[in-house]
Amino acid sequence: MWLPTFMAFLAIVLMVLLIQTTNGDQVSWNRTGLNVRLVKSGQLVQTNSVTSVVICAVICGQNSNCVSFNYHSGDRVCELMNFEPFMSNDPSLVPMQNWNHFSYIIPVKTPDPGLCPTGSFVLPFDMPVYLKYDPTLSPFTCSNNSWLANQHSLGKTNCHLALMYNTEYAGYDCSGFPGGSLNYSTSLHQCLQYSCIGMVCRNPSSCWLKYATHISNNKAPSSSTFLYWYAVCQ
Repeated sequence: MWLPTFMAFLAIVLMVLLIQTTNGDQVSWNRTGLNVRLVKSGQLVQTNSVTSVVICAVICGQNSNCVSFNYHSGDRVCELMNFEPFMSNDPSLVPMQNWNHFSYIIPVKTPDPGLCPTGSFVLPFDMPVYLKYDPTLSPFTCSNNSWLANQHSLGKTNCHLALMYNTEYAGYDCSGFPGGSLNYSTSLHQCLQYSCIGMVCRNPSSCWLKYATHISNNKAPSSSTFLYWYAVCQ
């Protein structure tokens, strides 16, 4: 009787360790596909035989090239992938019995508002789920956009840049910003310089800062293959 109990206890301990120590930060995993396998040429990092899905997650978390993984519940096969689609209808997500696909749940951090210069406001931002989580990356930017000032005057001081997938918001590009030439993190960290409250990216390496969003303009965004960040305050 003691062996099943011990194994269940060990699985719980391993899961706790996974959440606490993966990449040196609080990172956990989400099953993004039930009876679904991510199959994409050139994106398989390695295949392992493991004892549980927890071990598969630990191995992925320790591999700098792994951003998601497939796990076969019957054969206990673990496939580390260096790709994570951000579209739920991506053709690389293939229905397959007993396979499950897992991706990161990015930890949410609340930065100190005092980290931004006087007259600007702190903006934490969502990170794309299909990129390897980097705990060394600053999880916030600053902006002095007048819309943010107005939100704060209304008592809505909890602001952040939310991420919407498969969405474009055309126009309203920040003047002088070298659109399309910088990645998402570098672009967002120039938000203060250009007074941005939004951004669109054709891919994680080609982005445009926005001085207005569908919330500030009350103009709906459109469907696309872009990533769209927009400021929202509560």
